[in-house]
Amino acid sequence: MFQESGRHQGRKGRTSLESSLERSLAEFLARLDVRDSPLVVGVSGGADSMALLDALWRWKERGNWTGGIVVAHLNHLLRGGESDGDAEFVRGVAERYGLPLALERCDVAGVAQARRANLEAVARECRYDFLHRVALASLETEPPPTEALVLTAHNFDDQAETVLMRLLRGSGASGLTGIHPQRHLSDAVRLIRPLLDVDRAAVLDHCRFYGLDFRVDQSNFSIDYLRNRVRHELLVTLRDYNKAISATLVRTATLLRDDEACLQDLARAHRQRAMVGEGLAVEALEELPPALRRRVVRDWIAEQRGGLNRLTAAHVAAVERLLGTGQSGRKAALPGGLVVQRVFETLQFIDAPGAPPTPRWLDPGEPVEFGDFWILLHPESSPPARLTVGPVRWSVRIPGEIPANPWRVRGRAPGDWLRPTASCHRIKLKTLMIRHKIPVTKRHTWPVIVTGGDQLIWVPGLALNAEQAPPHHQSNYQQGGEQSGASQPSFWLLVGEKVK
Repeated sequence: MFQESGRHQGRKGRTSLESSLERSLAEFLARLDVRDSPLVVGVSGGADSMALLDALWRWKERGNWTGGIVVAHLNHLLRGGESDGDAEFVRGVAERYGLPLALERCDVAGVAQARRANLEAVARECRYDFLHRVALASLETEPPPTEALVLTAHNFDDQAETVLMRLLRGSGASGLTGIHPQRHLSDAVRLIRPLLDVDRAAVLDHCRFYGLDFRVDQSNFSIDYLRNRVRHELLVTLRDYNKAISATLVRTATLLRDDEACLQDLARAHRQRAMVGEGLAVEALEELPPALRRRVVRDWIAEQRGGLNRLTAAHVAAVERLLGTGQSGRKAALPGGLVVQRVFETLQFIDAPGAPPTPRWLDPGEPVEFGDFWILLHPESSPPARLTVGPVRWSVRIPGEIPANPWRVRGRAPGDWLRPTASCHRIKLKTLMIRHKIPVTKRHTWPVIVTGGDQLIWVPGLALNAEQAPPHHQSNYQQGGEQSGASQPSFWLLVGEKVK
């Protein structure tokens, strides 16, 4: 797998000890200007991901990267024995490269059926959720890196297919920007796609050059999927009219991406000026050109909902129509049961329907479910060596003995406030959630840890209340790791999101 098979003969006769894919990857990584971040590589076992992993390993072996590399594979359980075979293949690959492996199984079809959602969309969501969790776990080292990078092997041909598919669906300029080279999955995790300038031929050249084995997913040839029909039928036909159709589509996406970035910057500035509390001023929106107004409305909705999932141009247009009515009380429905309402001269979100989950008492050692989260009050000074409820997302070690009056978890209540430990001032919990960009759809189910007397102690992911929490707390839980001060009487609060 790692043999150097002589000098590589390039397409123009030039020879090199590196493939063209490696050179493109090196240029991309050099522009990132990050040398110590852990890299989490999504590896399916196919040619694209195998070429990416191999090139990254060689890049690191040459001393160009000081961070670690983690191989991550999610078994979607969609192709029976073939899916299991892919997983075992990737396991062997990780062993041969001497790299740690994160391997997980997910019944994607079952999740899609339960949600009545598109199979491909659910598979993509599950995959990125898995990669994000692996990346967060890779940050649990001392000293912790500033961020982790998730790498996927989307290439030049994938980009052309994506742009064409979105054009067929009637996407606007934003959708036609295609697959972006990088974006943040969270504050600490960045997704990057370093092979978008590398076509499929160069990927196969790299595999041949280094003698790499890879798996072939037979479903990639089934015309039951839109992408496959675009790849094997539509693009083939279009090449009769333009032999460089893939390059044309990618170039169009690049130009639109530059235009979209400029418009988004303008829209962001106008949105700040239009904000009235959490709402938007009607007058400020009416003064904007349609292209900017649509983007301001769409971005405002995305921030409040926590994303653009299932949001269409028709939904944005429905919200825009509230501007011309002049009538307070008119509403526009959005996916997920949310509603935007015109309230005199502003547009406002109506809070997510439904009551918060029922408050639960925290019994030591017993995990408690609350909405989309689980909470564990661990009664010992050292964190548990193993957890069966799932990965920990937030944690805090509290010095002292467990209080005699039990603590509990509840949802946000009107008037809740706290003084974060790093601040001298009190702040409303609602304001803190807005600052941390907690979507309106999740605020009523976000866990709040309180004393038996309903005094707020901790809001996971946001802040400890300095006026209630004991001093000298410690956060950044490491499962199975040793913590300073563990000999002192203390206990842990651990919180994670339930695996969906």
